[in-house]
Amino acid sequence: DFIDYTFTSCNQVRNWMIEAGADAKRLGVCYIGADTERWKPSPSQREQVRNQLKLGRDDTVILYAARLEEQKQPDVFAETLCKLAEKGDKFHALVAGEGSLQSQLIEKLSARGIQHSVQLLGSVPPEKMPEIMAAPDILFLPSKNEGISQALYEAMASGLVIVGTDVGGQAELVTSDCGILYHTAINQDDANEYANILHGLINDPHKRQIIAATSRNLILKQFTLTVM
Repeated sequence: DFIDYTFTSCNQVRNWMIEAGADAKRLGVCYIGADTERWKPSPSQREQVRNQLKLGRDDTVILYAARLEEQKQPDVFAETLCKLAEKGDKFHALVAGEGSLQSQLIEKLSARGIQHSVQLLGSVPPEKMPEIMAAPDILFLPSKNEGISQALYEAMASGLVIVGTDVGGQAELVTSDCGILYHTAINQDDANEYANILHGLINDPHKRQIIAATSRNLILKQFTLTVM
């Protein structure tokens, strides 16, 4: 008989296979990993890109790198920024990606008067993304669902703080000292919760530095291409 199993993480698959009779000693999880020579912190690149985008050296910069489609929830991203602005937080956001919800995103940002705090970079070629990733402080990815987003590996290798959704296997990569994964719930204001998380990070640069270093070190130890 056909049985439909739905798994939310790599380790769930492994555990199910062991329960089904697989030898645990011969079974492991292979994570995608990141090229840590390509994705890495670069003070010179950070300064160059920030100059090109007219961003200040000490500005808090949030990167949203994703397709502008429902799965990646650009509406939640936009609403979160609006709530941050209401709190009086100073920030700048970069959007790297295009999609069918782009015009809706632009309209929402304009209607709430924060369009000047957001730069839409459009579709960024893959070879240019390491440069872009060197400029921000935080990667914000409020996806509705993921396995483990490749962007998280790359951002952590680049020394960014992760703020994302606790879905799929993402908690297998993003530990509590490498970022914050938010678990959504019914009747919960996701944008408000994300805004509270980001508010704390925006106003604590020292904490961001510690998290960024920890993120990079975790990738170097456990999630490199060599390990894969």
